[in-house]
Amino acid sequence: MFRPFILGPFLPAEKFTLIVARRPPKQGVTATVQLNRPPFTLEKALLTEVNISGCISIPRRLNERVLENKYFIASTVLIGLAVAFWAGVQTGKPDSVGAGVADEQPGETSFRSRSAPSRQTVRPNARRSLGSNIERSNVFTSDAEAKIRGANLATRIGDILNDLDRVDRDQKFIGFLSELQTADLAALAESIRAEGEDGALGGDKYAWHRSFLLDAWMKGDPDAAVAWAKGGERNRLLVDWGERKPSQALAWLKTTTGGGQDSRAKGDTLEVVRGLLRVDLEQAMGMVETMNDSWARNTSLRNVLEKMYENDPEQAKFRVGSIRDPKLRAEAAGFVASQLVETDVEQAKQWVADLGGEERSNAAVQLARTLSYKDSEGARSWVSELEEGEARANAVIAVVEGSAKQDPSGIAIWLNQFPPAGGYDEARRKFALSITEIDPGAARDWASSIVDVKSREYWQGVVAEKLEKAQ
Repeated sequence: MFRPFILGPFLPAEKFTLIVARRPPKQGVTATVQLNRPPFTLEKALLTEVNISGCISIPRRLNERVLENKYFIASTVLIGLAVAFWAGVQTGKPDSVGAGVADEQPGETSFRSRSAPSRQTVRPNARRSLGSNIERSNVFTSDAEAKIRGANLATRIGDILNDLDRVDRDQKFIGFLSELQTADLAALAESIRAEGEDGALGGDKYAWHRSFLLDAWMKGDPDAAVAWAKGGERNRLLVDWGERKPSQALAWLKTTTGGGQDSRAKGDTLEVVRGLLRVDLEQAMGMVETMNDSWARNTSLRNVLEKMYENDPEQAKFRVGSIRDPKLRAEAAGFVASQLVETDVEQAKQWVADLGGEERSNAAVQLARTLSYKDSEGARSWVSELEEGEARANAVIAVVEGSAKQDPSGIAIWLNQFPPAGGYDEARRKFALSITEIDPGAARDWASSIVDVKSREYWQGVVAEKLEKAQ
């Protein structure tokens, strides 16, 4: 039961029941106070309405006999002011009539409507619907007012979290959050940050509770919630946003990043795509194709294709051919080839053979690299059968990178099968650098086998320097 201390000097507060009804006012705050008590100077209960918008109005229903009692008038006015202030700062649904506090018991909050005196107990909402009743609103006229409100809310949060009964505590916490307005959530969040690790909801201990606060805040003002969150909390919000409201998240990305190339913009884009691909792979792929940054684009491409391949390998293979950008299409072909070889080597080889141009070259490289980790000899045999050209030269490099240290003798014999020309200088360079610690003499010889004169002289010097430092 809510009993304001101000009743003490005039009326016995313990004999009163105070009920507050909130409605969206045009100006200020509207509160309704109903005083039910045994006869004092009246035979009937008193009904007083207080409108705080620059003046106080008392309805005509107030018994005229009471107006003669100046002490009772004073107490009524003071009570009205206290209630109006309480209604302005107390949590509650801004659009619901009868939202207030009456007969509050541990673990639940009861609300009573003016028109319906029956009690309705509000239970904590499920996490997915948390904050669904919250609307955007600016109820604070200054930063100072917001700070005071945030500090008060943080204190109440602290009181709730002191409850040793975990179930009861968490139910109270969720119920409390679900009734806050958007501006309240923002003020609370700023207070939490100002208090730091040792304050309410600070530190790793309260990460779970903080996530509920952010989820509720996202319902009313996702821009502000994302801007406030940091690190893993921010990433989680962006993933959830991309999954639950993809068009809104994508519009936010365009507004905030503007195709920016900084690390924050790239990271935000990746997280939104991770959420989007959970619900719409085609839309996610379409977004990947419009990205400007190559790193963010290729990373997102792999995430989308991985999910697509997991659902249906044939769909992933088909989707590669429909990508318009040649470089992106080649990157996609390479990724699918690396996935295919993990499950069916022969099918992967055939798929790569059916490709053409840059897609085939990139797919051959990824297939050779992945296969060399599993079966170095099998990878070397397959690459040797490829037609002479860029695809085979790049595949040779991939095999050297994948298994030079595991089987240097086998790689050395295999590399000697290829002609000095034909683009194999890069493979020789990588092999020389790979075996400097294993076989210094052989490393010098392979550096000397590079055909291009300038490149050979440079890499001979690099190998010699590495060998000198190793001694």
